[in-house]
Amino acid sequence: MINSAKVVQNITLTHDVFELTLETKSDFSFTAGQFINVKINDGAPPCFRGYSIASKPEDNNQFRLCIKKIDGGRGSTWLQSLKNDAEITFLGPIGKLTLNPSNKKVIFVATGTGVAPFAGIIEEALLKGNNQEMALYFGLRHEKDIFYRAKFEELAQKYRNFKFNLTLSRPENPDFKGHIGRVTSMLDELTIDPENTEIFICGLKDMLQEVNSIFLGKGMKPENIHLEQYD
Repeated sequence: MINSAKVVQNITLTHDVFELTLETKSDFSFTAGQFINVKINDGAPPCFRGYSIASKPEDNNQFRLCIKKIDGGRGSTWLQSLKNDAEITFLGPIGKLTLNPSNKKVIFVATGTGVAPFAGIIEEALLKGNNQEMALYFGLRHEKDIFYRAKFEELAQKYRNFKFNLTLSRPENPDFKGHIGRVTSMLDELTIDPENTEIFICGLKDMLQEVNSIFLGKGMKPENIHLEQYD
């Protein structure tokens, strides 16, 4: 379905990540975790780029996109240039990376802006009173790359059934107190109950394959591992 929206806010989160808040003119319904395909109107022949919705459904038809700025990337370059009230056209919502409430423990694994769909899924589930045990493992490289930390730490403090685990693979500050290493280093140490666990993974291809292999090695069934690749 073709939709249109206007830019309500365009803010910088890090040196290469920004967040767009968009508002549709008509009712826009989506399930947390889905994505949209945005039409890139940058003067060249139009193309489409997919971006996960990084927020829970709102009554005011607003939603957020969390986007990594890619050098030379048509989509991110054009979207970052948009000012308030600029209009975009998009297709969606699309995608099945969504959470169906159950009694299973849920493990989310993300690197970079792959965390975007999980931001909406986790917030909505907690606010709706979902009592499933949930844990997010979020991997970044440097301190300057950190975003959404305050959001997830606040949720972890407020809801006892949610745990937030941040790791940096290359911290530049020798006094960094958090976990150091790739996100896979935290996963290697996990003990899980394969029959009562559900896995959600979002990131680049190599990361997806490696994390998927780790969980398969721990006895997870493929149908209980949900993957979404970021380019």
